[in-house]
Amino acid sequence: SQVSGRLTKREQEVLELICRGNDQQAIATMLSIAPATVDTHRKRICEKLGVHSERDIPLAAYQAGLFSVLNESSTVSSALPTRED
Repeated sequence: SQVSGRLTKREQEVLELICRGNDQQAIATMLSIAPATVDTHRKRICEKLGVHSERDIPLAAYQAGLFSVLNESSTVSSALPTRED
């Protein structure tokens, strides 16, 4: 997809973890980066997907055809935990 080609590898990792329901702190811990860095990636993802809110990211990613890209070539280990309610 055009959008996936514009996302950096790290943005793709953050996008995948957002779509899996992880919050900023969990993503920071999983990727060993600062929460502020996660926020920067999130903002860039929003810009590239054309959305204004993190809650709109999963739908925009789906509409852009990124879920198949994420599932076929996961950039984040499938062994990583996801948020449990």
